[in-house]
Amino acid sequence: MGSNEKNRQFEEKRGSPRAKCHMEVGYALHDNNYTAFIHDISLGGAFITSDSPARPGETIAISIQIEEDMQPVTMIAEVIRVTQEGFGVKFTMGIDTSIMNAIIQFQDA
Repeated sequence: MGSNEKNRQFEEKRGSPRAKCHMEVGYALHDNNYTAFIHDISLGGAFITSDSPARPGETIAISIQIEEDMQPVTMIAEVIRVTQEGFGVKFTMGIDTSIMNAIIQFQDA
């Protein structure tokens, strides 16, 4: 099975469309804190570009600083897949649409 076919199959499982994003994110994994970048995000999950170790099934805490004058938004997520570029996560509680809209507006600014 080629990588394009695998990507299509994975995309079909997503419940929400993803928006391209390049935003710094902090996350906690294995009792360590890391900084990476979100590659894309949706109401249900995100892909984080990182070379830090993560395994499918692990739970991580993600912190996003949308704007300097706002409190960081922290979400709990489960690692769903891992690639050489990073890992995909599914938010365990989803993400509020107002937060998603703020992230998209920040990216468009």
